[in-house]
Amino acid sequence: MEDHTWMVHLNAELTQQMAKYPNLSKEKGFLYKAVGTALAASQNVSYVQEQMQSYLEGIRSLEPSEREGPISVLACCAESHLDLALTVVRAFDAAAQKSRLSGVLTVWEENEEAKRAKMCAALMLAYSRIALHAPRELLCSRVEMVIVENILCQYRSSSQDVELKLALIQSVAEVSCAIQGVSNVKSFNFSSKRVLLAILLDFMEQEPVGCPASPVPCKAVLALEHLSKIKPSLTREENCHLLRQCSQGLIALPPLEPSREEGEAAKDAQHGQSLYRQSLGALSRLMTTLEEDLTSSWLQETFHVACHYLPLEQARDFLKAVSGSMLSFSPTCANAARKWMMIFLEQRGRELLPEVPEVLTVLYDRLPACQQDALRVSLMPYLCWPPITQRQLN
Repeated sequence: MEDHTWMVHLNAELTQQMAKYPNLSKEKGFLYKAVGTALAASQNVSYVQEQMQSYLEGIRSLEPSEREGPISVLACCAESHLDLALTVVRAFDAAAQKSRLSGVLTVWEENEEAKRAKMCAALMLAYSRIALHAPRELLCSRVEMVIVENILCQYRSSSQDVELKLALIQSVAEVSCAIQGVSNVKSFNFSSKRVLLAILLDFMEQEPVGCPASPVPCKAVLALEHLSKIKPSLTREENCHLLRQCSQGLIALPPLEPSREEGEAAKDAQHGQSLYRQSLGALSRLMTTLEEDLTSSWLQETFHVACHYLPLEQARDFLKAVSGSMLSFSPTCANAARKWMMIFLEQRGRELLPEVPEVLTVLYDRLPACQQDALRVSLMPYLCWPPITQRQLN
């Protein structure tokens, strides 16, 4: 049997199997990836293009949560057919725009603006997922002029609701991760960095103060963590603004409370709590990217403000995040972490007594030997607090 004939039969069998499973099932997700992997191995470009177009067209009839599967087909194809995958997505969007402008009505164009926003979100994620799967040696020459440019075009061409914001945030995170995987990443300057940075910070500023419903601030901080690792480096003033905006965005959220919900509501609440804690960890790791300024006065001032205003539950989570992620880096980071722990103990230590012994143990164990004596001296004023004892330092 010829390779192309075999591929057609395999694709037909995988597609037939898909019909047996719900759209959001793991089994169907696996089959989508299997189709994409098989198409990536095919040398019949016209057949691959035809299949990618078919899956992209199918997105129109799916709910946003169900679009991951078809997008994964295009992403897997990009491993061997990068330019073809990008061409298919651009052609699909161009055809949709032409249809809208010509006044041709379709099922998709009823309630046009809302559906247009959902499709824009799907296409943004298609571009960023293609970036994640693109051959590393080809990514740099296409990531800005093709991938990021089209992601921003999709974002700006539709009503910017929460779904579209979340899609852009995810796309920024995925593109940033893709760039970090490039072998010559240190010599690559991502000129779109400041544009994307400004948009994400603007998202955080737009969020209502004290509103826990939107995941935008937490996810934006996670994306900013990845984006901050890419060159060009920011100025000291830009780093200061970035850190303050992220800190204020998370501090403004109300304290986490144990969920009393059941079923799906309980799962949503647990997901929100997990996302919040991840964002606190991202914030602490974001601080480590500012290594040269970790002990500067403005960063110390920012930490004082964050420590003072954090509600109790956030203070607990952030304290653990700092102790867990700050102390495996350079001596500068370790020294800054020690100073920040002292600030926490001075301002909030008595409120956080149950967590303090564990944090002190982690801190002391991870500090270089040359700094352990300094820590012991610094902690002496706090050893009279129960349950903190000399045992924590032995």
